[in-house]
Amino acid sequence: MTRLRFRLAAPALLATGIAMLCAASASASRAPTSKEQKALTSAVLATHVAGLNKVPKSHYRVTGERVSSVSSSWAKADVVARPGFQSTFQNATVVAVRLAGTGQWVVVDLGSAQVGCGIAPNKVLADLFSTKTPCPPGTGIG
Repeated sequence: MTRLRFRLAAPALLATGIAMLCAASASASRAPTSKEQKALTSAVLATHVAGLNKVPKSHYRVTGERVSSVSSSWAKADVVARPGFQSTFQNATVVAVRLAGTGQWVVVDLGSAQVGCGIAPNKVLADLFSTKTPCPPGTGIG
């Protein structure tokens, strides 16, 4: 009787273990610490990339910050139009890198498609954007 229970339970335990491994790797990036979030938001608000520093800060907000668990030197954030500015401000995503030995972030790309491709490593972008293929073939960094 014990042997029969083990035979029935073993496949279920194996399936559960595989599901847990897949779930853990699917969303590996993490929320920033409050210090990281403040520094990342400051970098986005001050960036000259795409002229974002010329857009009044009252027109958008920074949200959706994530730090890569592949390399904690890379992060992403969303730039989202505030109510009343949706028709004049296009939502976008930024990719930022933390300067070595500091807590300071610098925005290195901003856009709505292929953000960070050719700038950040593919593994980092896959982690930040929760996708297997963040960049089209030939445009990423291995």
